[in-house]
Amino acid sequence: RDSGRFRYHLNELRDRFVEKADGGYRLTHAGEQVVGAILAGTYTDDVSLGPAEIDGVCPDCGEAAVATCEGGVCRVGCANDHRLFQWSVPPNATRQATLSEVVDLAELLARQAIECSLAGVCPTCYDPVTPTLTPRGADEQPRFDADCPSCGGRVVGPGGFCLLVDSRVAAFYRRHGRPIDERHLWELGFVTDGAACRVVEEKPLCAEFVVTLDDETLVVTLDGRGRVVGVDGPDTLSPER
Repeated sequence: RDSGRFRYHLNELRDRFVEKADGGYRLTHAGEQVVGAILAGTYTDDVSLGPAEIDGVCPDCGEAAVATCEGGVCRVGCANDHRLFQWSVPPNATRQATLSEVVDLAELLARQAIECSLAGVCPTCYDPVTPTLTPRGADEQPRFDADCPSCGGRVVGPGGFCLLVDSRVAAFYRRHGRPIDERHLWELGFVTDGAACRVVEEKPLCAEFVVTLDDETLVVTLDGRGRVVGVDGPDTLSPER
């Protein structure tokens, strides 16, 4: 109805967000990212869910796990205020989902972000990051950190995060009938248990994680960047039992 205004806005979008193609226009990669963020509700929506109990218990006190989702952040804790997990989720993904489904999605996104960070890539803006393990108290795991100097994004958590995406650790759990991706992050001892880890060397940092299932033990060694540099134990690639 107003061709002049339409042409003005089209020219503002051209080259950066849209480009000529096949006699018309199509979104560029930047345009697709902006449209995707809008459809995900990143700029416009705010869905609130919970608090409500979900499956699983707090490893510290045995109370039921309680989840909430507000302001684009999924949080899991318990009645005794033990913080178990939190991660950002797009509002659009929570609009018609149950809290349990939101928690599952948040954990999936967290695993993907950890894998990106360990590969030296920011999971938000894809600029380079340098993951690090930092020693903490005697009864605590080293802390995993991957801070992005470009966008300010951050992945932080216990050093056990680094084992979540290792194929040999995953295979070890599968052999014992406990697939990692079917368990909540706070239910995995190598993530929550400070006693499961010991610092072997501080400079450069070298940490060992002991994972025991049934009658078998796997020892996983991490370097100062959270990379798995050694796995000692049963053949983790053998067929499932």
